[in-house]
This record gives sequence, C-alpha cells and structure tokens, in this order.
Amino acid sequence: MELVTGFLSKIAPWIGILPLAFFSFIPAFYLFSSARPRIKRVPVVCPESGKQLKVRLKINIFRNPKKVGKGLNVVSCPSFSGKAIACTKECVFSAKAQQTHRTTGKRYAAKNSILVLP
Repeated sequence: MELVTGFLSKIAPWIGILPLAFFSFIPAFYLFSSARPRIKRVPVVCPESGKQLKVRLKINIFRNPKKVGKGLNVVSCPSFSGKAIACTKECVFSAKAQQTHRTTGKRYAAKNSILVLP
C-alpha cells in the first residue's frame, strides 16, 4: 500500500502534463507523415536556356499538375543556384514532369489502397 501511495505521489504532478504532451505529438506526426508533397529530381528541358537540367520538383498528387504551383512546383533549379526562380516554370508542363506526377500518384494509390477479397 505504501508503494502505491509513493508511486501516486510521484506521478501526480505529471498527470496534467500528459494530455498536453499527447496532443502535441499529433501535429508532429502529421508534419512527418506521407501527407506532405514529395520532392523529386526530374530531368526536364529548361524553357529559358533549352538545356536539359535536373530540377527539383515538389509533387502534390492531390492537385492538378497542369497548373503552375499547384500539382507540380519547381523547388530548385541549377540555373538559378539557390536564388529565387524567376523563369516561367514552363518545365512543369514537359512530358517527363507530367509522367513523374502520374507515376507518383499511381504508387501512392497502390500503396494506400485497401485489398478487398470476394
């Protein structure tokens, strides 16, 4: 009995903090989950220079890839080396970028689909 009383007296100050700690982990799990857009290196032809470059694209499979900044967005480009990307970002309309968006969407659907057996 004394052991239980001693344990409860040591844990009593933490009882109010435990729910706060639990609910603070929810945003952390969301931020590190697979719900975030993927970033991939995709070889595309730059519309400004005409060279083929490996551009880092942010791929959001839940948005339309035909709209700049929605489904596909340029995160970094070697032509601009860390500066703001001032080009027209027409490279997201290239066939390779659109194919990468479709492939990522198919992989996501295959990974997260529920198998239903008859």
